[in-house]
Amino acid sequence: MLSQKQIAFQNLLEKHQDVIYKIIWMFSKGDAFYFDELKQEIGIALWQEFSTHGLNRFRQECSESTWIYQIAYNTARHYYLKNSPHSNHVAYSQELTDTLANTDNPQDRCDFNLLMDAITDEERRWLDYHLKGLNYKKIAQTEHISVGAARVKMFRILNKIRKKNNNG
Repeated sequence: MLSQKQIAFQNLLEKHQDVIYKIIWMFSKGDAFYFDELKQEIGIALWQEFSTHGLNRFRQECSESTWIYQIAYNTARHYYLKNSPHSNHVAYSQELTDTLANTDNPQDRCDFNLLMDAITDEERRWLDYHLKGLNYKKIAQTEHISVGAARVKMFRILNKIRKKNNNG
């Protein structure tokens, strides 16, 4: 027998299944395996959020549909970046570290290591995009964000690196 909370959750999923499937389809790109995996991951994330907070957490800030969309999108994006066969982010970061750390000047190597310690893995991935010469459109497609958001993100990361480099 299902509890009241489980029934309410089931009704919520049925009501907003179009939003959920749209996100799953966008990230799975027609791959049946990733479609099923994302469906499960998003279902788990939504249940965890719903069972912990119910709808009270976002109800005053946004609609149910927006709440569902935010959780589904963030879960799918995170899953895609970690598990996509098209993603080489870890290899790029290691390649970047190996290439730039192997300089002849010990002071440059020290500065580089300090800089790499100051940025997150995500920022390193974005730095990889920049150094590989990817344009904002390609970065936006890879990250599943708008071109404008990619520009802003890249600007902020490069600005952080410039400030860190100038301040030591």
